[in-house]
Amino acid sequence: MTATNNTSITANTWATQVRGAEYKFFNAVSTALEQFQNGNYSELSKLLCFTHGKTCKSIKVVEKDRMPYAVHLKRILEHSLEGVTFKFNKDKALGVVFTKGDNGGVNTERLAALKMFHGKTVRDKGYKEAFPPKAKAATEFDPIKWAERSKKANPEHLEAMIAALQAQRS
Repeated sequence: MTATNNTSITANTWATQVRGAEYKFFNAVSTALEQFQNGNYSELSKLLCFTHGKTCKSIKVVEKDRMPYAVHLKRILEHSLEGVTFKFNKDKALGVVFTKGDNGGVNTERLAALKMFHGKTVRDKGYKEAFPPKAKAATEFDPIKWAERSKKANPEHLEAMIAALQAQRS
């Protein structure tokens, strides 16, 4: 008698599931955003935890196994959520704590734009144009912080660094 492996699947089944995940990502995100707008945070919480590899009580996740979809989910949320912040908290049932401002919620125009990408992948040119990465705000140079970092990194060369900077003045 041979033992059977109840967890074995065919290559076709696996490939279909992989493609399904790829082509249904936008659909899952738009559904989660609609649920969020209606006061149900669980779907968005699960997506965040799953893609970012964060532990929560409502879904099994491989801790610290961040998926490539995490970047795209973050990008979509930056464009679609207004006045909403979130923090991961593994002690909470959903794994995420959301904070909404007075007028916080889902931007319905961005949600409608997202729905146009159902059945497409994150490699779609239209998606990249509709949801571009947000530019990071340039921080102003702080010479005191720079000096503290430089001193901490090379405390034994402090006098040489000061001399080199003074030599740059002339």
